[in-house]
Parts: sequence; structure tokens; C-alpha cells
Amino acid sequence: MGRLLITLLICSLAGISFAQTAPIPTGGVAQDTTGKPVIIDFAEVFECLVEDTMTIQRLTGEVELRQDSMFIYCDEAEIKNDNFVMARGNVVILQNDTISTFADSLEYFADEEMAYLYGNVVLVNGEQKLFTDSMRYDVANKVAYYNTRAILTNGEAQLSSLRGTYDVNAHYANMKDSVFVVREDFNLIADKGTFEETEAELISTNPLGFSKYAEKTELLRNKTGLKDAVVTGRLSIGGMPAIAAVMDFKFFAGSMGSVVGEKITRAIEMATAENRAIIIFSSSSGARMQEGMLSLMQMAKTCGALALHSEAKLPYISVFTHPTTGGVTASFATIGDINIAEPKCMIGFAGPRVVKETTHQDLPPGFQTAEFMLEHGLVDAIVARRDLRKKLTSVLNYTLPQK
Repeated sequence: MGRLLITLLICSLAGISFAQTAPIPTGGVAQDTTGKPVIIDFAEVFECLVEDTMTIQRLTGEVELRQDSMFIYCDEAEIKNDNFVMARGNVVILQNDTISTFADSLEYFADEEMAYLYGNVVLVNGEQKLFTDSMRYDVANKVAYYNTRAILTNGEAQLSSLRGTYDVNAHYANMKDSVFVVREDFNLIADKGTFEETEAELISTNPLGFSKYAEKTELLRNKTGLKDAVVTGRLSIGGMPAIAAVMDFKFFAGSMGSVVGEKITRAIEMATAENRAIIIFSSSSGARMQEGMLSLMQMAKTCGALALHSEAKLPYISVFTHPTTGGVTASFATIGDINIAEPKCMIGFAGPRVVKETTHQDLPPGFQTAEFMLEHGLVDAIVARRDLRKKLTSVLNYTLPQK
């Protein structure tokens, strides 16, 4: 009570008036303005008028708000001019029986129907779930935008990226700076239960004694759960045998050192020995400078293994993801029997600035994009990730020797 009196005195001196109400029973409605958030339920409300230009309502106790068919639930909320909502504590946005979003806090602009969610954000859309730390959500169009690490799950399958968008209506994520990043992600292309990881325990040493290199690789292993920048394994796709190698950009920017080259080479040799197709998903900044010449040797080693695989008349499918650059582009990534790219991914050797300064020429529009490479013959097809399993099944059906 003493704290309330002091607050009222200060606000009175500042020209701010407060109207305190007693606790209101559940089911109370504050104002039903078309297109504005409507207060459905709360325990207690304080109303503050600031210079007669702004109305602020502070609600506490299992607050429930509604705008059209959308509901917002939280522990406490602050509403300004029936337009801006700031919600805190166990925030839930419910749009229908299958679409719901959870967060620690929320800022919602009713006129724009735009929500900004922070802290342990989860968007649930049927079987698909998107996990991230913060998100901008277009409520009207049901599109989520994020610039922090996010994981999209669909049953047992998972995808991860650092930025992107998610279209709720289309059940489609446009995930950038992303690759398949954990073992379960092979389920996006593999027949159920067929993926078996290979060479899982290989780790990098520090052959050149590069300063703090060993500490950095150990830190990345602990942070990412990966041993190095590639995961390999056996699987079947549409009933056809294959071995896949998937690079992960978040481990040392997907750079290729001795372990990456060795794992990919062993995967190719295993595919040749077992009459399987080899599929390599590339996402890399190039050769790993901390291993010097040893990393450059991986370019020749992987290409040599692929030459023997080709002599065995077995297919090699190369899949470009964003970005694929440097020594990976200059070696195994670009010599597939079939080269497939994800939409708008970057494919190149050096960066565009370096190319422009070296050639002293203006670069054409779309330079180093998948679409540019398709137009100029380096890429055979551009395939969205949701369609990749179907495309791989079709290609393998044509290219794998029939028993």
C-alpha cells in the first residue's frame, strides 16, 4: 500500500493520472474495438493516462487477449492505445488447433499484425516445429522470419540454419546458411531406419603446430556435437543403396582439412566397393588454412577416388548448398555426374569482390548464384530441399546399375 501511495504521488506531480481497479473476476472484457486486441480474461488491471494522449493498461494473472481468430495468453501484459501489446511470462499465441507459438516474451503491433517473440521460441505447425531464440512473425500471412540459429523438425527429421523464413501455410522453410547438421537429418533423404554413420570417430590433429588450432577444434566439437565438418554414412533412398557425405558449415565454416578429405575419400571408396551411389552435400568456405598443404592435398585425393568410382560405372551426385566455395568448389563439388543445387545458394571459388578486383570487370547480375550456374551449364538442376528426396530417387533409378 505504501509503495502504491508513493507511485501515485510521483505520477500526480508529473501530470500522470492512475486509475486503480479492484481485482476483476475472470471473463471480464475491457473493450471490443474492431481490429484491436480484446481483453478476454485477467486477474487485475491498472490504467494509466499519459497527457491524455496514450492509454496504458497493465494486466496480470493468466491474461487472455483476442484479435479476430488469434488468441494471446501470458502471465502479464501491457497494452498501449489498444494497438501495442507487450506480453511476458509463458506467452502463447494460438491461431487454430494446429498452429501455436510459445515464447518468454512478446511485442505485438495490432495494426500491422506483426509479432516479435523472444526467448525459447517454439512455433508448432502440425508435425512441424521451429525452435529459435527470437522471431518476427507475420500473423496475417503466417510467415516467420528469424536471424538466429533455428532448428526445424518434422517427425524424426531435423534441419538447422542461421537465418531464414518459414511459411506456415505452405509448411515450407527457406533456410539459409544451412545444411543437414545432425545425424537424424539424413532421414530427410534416407528410407526410414536405413542410415548408418561411418568413420564417426575421426578427429583433426594439429600437424603444423598452428597456434590455438587444437583448442579451437576441441571447442567446436563440444559446441556443435560434431567431430569435424562432415558426416558420412550408408543409407538407401527409394530402396536404392547409397553412401552420403554431408558437410556442415558451422564447424570451422565447413572448411576441408585432413579429416574432411579422408572421410569423404573413405565414403567414396566404400561406395565403390559396395556398388553404391555416392552423394556429397557441399557447404564450405574451402580448404582449411590451419593445415596448409595437407588440406590442399585433399582436393586431389577426393577427385582420385571419384575417378575410380566412375570407372566402376557407379553414379556420383553432387548437391550444392549455401555456400559452396574455395577448394571444395575447385575439386569434388563440381565434378558430379549430376550436379544439383539448392535455390539461390552461392557457388564460387573466390568471393565476388576478389574476382572483380582481379578481372577489373563488372560482374553480371546474379553472379555466383545457383540460378546463374544453371544458366551457364555448371548445375544440372535446382531443387528445393523439400523435393530433394524425390529428385534423388529419380536420378538413382536411372543411373544405378540394375541388378
